[in-house]
Amino acid sequence: MFTIQHDVLDNFLTLINIPSEAGEEQEIITYIVKRLKQHTRFIKINTLKENKNKNYGNVIAKIKGNPKLKPIMFCAHLDTVSPSKNINPQILNNIIKTDGTTILGADDKAGVAAILTLLRLIHKDKLTTCPIELVFTIGEEIGLVGAKNLDFSQIDSKIGFVLDSDGDIGKAVIKAPSYLYVKVKVKGLASHAAMNPQLGVNSIKIAAEAIAKIPSGTIDSETCMNVGIIKGGVATNIVPELTEVDFEIRSYSEAKIKKYQSVIETNFKNAAKKYKGTVEFDCDWHFKKYEFTKTNKALNIFSEACSNLKIPVKLVNSFGGSDANIFNQHGIETLNISAGYINPHSKDETIKLSSLKQLTDVIYEIVKICSK
Repeated sequence: MFTIQHDVLDNFLTLINIPSEAGEEQEIITYIVKRLKQHTRFIKINTLKENKNKNYGNVIAKIKGNPKLKPIMFCAHLDTVSPSKNINPQILNNIIKTDGTTILGADDKAGVAAILTLLRLIHKDKLTTCPIELVFTIGEEIGLVGAKNLDFSQIDSKIGFVLDSDGDIGKAVIKAPSYLYVKVKVKGLASHAAMNPQLGVNSIKIAAEAIAKIPSGTIDSETCMNVGIIKGGVATNIVPELTEVDFEIRSYSEAKIKKYQSVIETNFKNAAKKYKGTVEFDCDWHFKKYEFTKTNKALNIFSEACSNLKIPVKLVNSFGGSDANIFNQHGIETLNISAGYINPHSKDETIKLSSLKQLTDVIYEIVKICSK
């Protein structure tokens, strides 16, 4: 006998046993396409420009529904962080976890499992729905790569829901920051560190002096920044010619991002000038901010769905980014809602059985609301 609890759990356990670390999603793409063919003929693999494999990319599917109603979109990402191979799930006291040697992969296979169960529910209940668009992205964990390369001409929805936040079901991220990536290349001059050190220009020393003067961590209530990667030198007996330093700046204020970008550039230029080196900067906006208010339709629909199910709503601000940032940049009002997992990106990742069912209930209720 079909039950939501059994079906979503079965889907989830099947999905986490398909390895799909970022860049290695081919097997799960094949599986998702196979499952989607049970419900729709419109399935498109949105191939990334740099990848020649036509069967590798984001998966877009459409459920026709009532053409008189406006379409809605659901999105979840297929990739996971590592280690996620040979996952050994264990269920104890309503909680799914691993044996401690891998992540669980509920981020974001809980979202994928709920969407697959949603399709079966619609079919079982013979519900005439609004048009539904499904997007399964790849490469989310390595910089929202799939969403950034999505063919948005294939998406008709103006409202969407990304199932990819942690915490209890009923939580939604209503404010997310912009993110600027900054790479600094410091160029000095190589020389023998013992025989002719005076002829060299030490790029690591330049970088160290600049970094020491740049703030890190929480800057204020709107802004945080971090120096995350330093690469320099080739041997201890050579004055290092090249050092690369990677920063990120996140803020709800793009003016503040630009301010601290200038702080980085000024300090590196000053240090380079002092020691007769040079610097180059490469900056990239990984994603732009969004903020929801009570006037946003996606938020109101989500709140109504939770209210109907008697699930408390928790609206939060986040310094994290998700596919929702990219969809909002492209004019699709997209709310990032909790998929129920706890401690993502760690071997302590867990999810409640009840959360899997609640997530499915919420998105089915959203469909019902939008299908009136």
